[in-house]
Amino acid sequence: MSSSAGRALRQAPRAPALWAVTAFIIGRLITVAAGLVAWSGGASPPSSGHWATVDHGVLFGGTLGRLFDPWAAWDGMWFTAIARVGYRAPEAPAFFPLYPALVRVVAVLVRSYAAAGVIVSLVCAAAAMVVLYGMVAARYDARVAAWTVAFLSLCPVSFFFQAVYAESLFLLLVLGSLALAEHGRWTLACAVAGLAALTRNTGVLLCVPLFLAYAERRHWKLRGEHLEWPQDVRLAWLGLVPAGLIAYMGFLWWRVGDPLAFSTAQIAWARSFAWPFVTVWRGAEGASHALRVAVAQWPPSSSWIGPGGDGQWMFSMVLVPFVALVIAVIVLLLAWRLLPASYNAWALLVVLVPLFTPVRNIPLLSLPRFLLAGFPLFLGLALLTAQRPLLRWTLIVASCLLLAWLSASFALFSWVA
Repeated sequence: MSSSAGRALRQAPRAPALWAVTAFIIGRLITVAAGLVAWSGGASPPSSGHWATVDHGVLFGGTLGRLFDPWAAWDGMWFTAIARVGYRAPEAPAFFPLYPALVRVVAVLVRSYAAAGVIVSLVCAAAAMVVLYGMVAARYDARVAAWTVAFLSLCPVSFFFQAVYAESLFLLLVLGSLALAEHGRWTLACAVAGLAALTRNTGVLLCVPLFLAYAERRHWKLRGEHLEWPQDVRLAWLGLVPAGLIAYMGFLWWRVGDPLAFSTAQIAWARSFAWPFVTVWRGAEGASHALRVAVAQWPPSSSWIGPGGDGQWMFSMVLVPFVALVIAVIVLLLAWRLLPASYNAWALLVVLVPLFTPVRNIPLLSLPRFLLAGFPLFLGLALLTAQRPLLRWTLIVASCLLLAWLSASFALFSWVA
């Protein structure tokens, strides 16, 4: 690369905020375009059998169907069902209530649960990127903030930011809680974290990064520190964080007679406890098998590797999650000294917790989607590639291509993350 070209790449983007907005919009356009092409092209849209658990009143026909229906698949069916009729199915408690409650409210206005879910997800995703940009710009600079948003917005599984999933809402609440804590608005930060625990059970883990954020503001070294009265009594507000989970448990106790139904319902998805090293080893074995199959199929046919093909299913469920885990661990290790303790703690928890509850036979299933909440990983990428423009743009282009492939696959009701 010539020196002039290198300088051009290092200078881009000239307007960081504009680049952040552009990256977010590009990611959403790639997702929509891939879904439309998948439904309108040679591939066949999902048959009615795929939607067996969905009241067809939540779906559209024609052009609107191509725009909204693909993003209400899989877990989206559960969220729309809960938004419509509540927790009637025994598996439903696995899905926490705040997101479907918002979908229900918006559905009153737009008269469609699928459209309401997409709207809630998109609005929350956009708000999350605004908060993320502000947090990173304040701690580092605007250019790092722009690239952090770009890496997250163009992540290969970022299509979940407009699917009828709780990813966008959960990310927004995580970011909002930590941003408020960094600005000293402690009570509100803990309350927002409580809402995160009402969105996903891992929200209770925000107690850890919140405490570390508090310690950072107090300039604690976490060795030999003593609480001071009455200033540090504010730490009691951390009790608000598990309040969301406790409230949901109380509801489940009243509704189904089991306060732990959100956990026992995971049996339907074949999740059970395992030690992380066992999960990683089994994930590595699965990825190795997928690579051997790919070599045997070489050169792969478009029907095998294309959206909905056997190869796509195998790669999406086995190889992509393992690669995502490897990248996450590498970024976490290399960026550890570049990030504050609260960010490192949250990233570590986001990576580690899913390894304790693998899915039988597909241990790393859904891991890439769970990593979307690990915003410090994307910040780490932005920091680590700051002086490596070629690597940075290579990652962006590769992410966009994978995003298009996985978006088209998900739109055809193929399992992705």
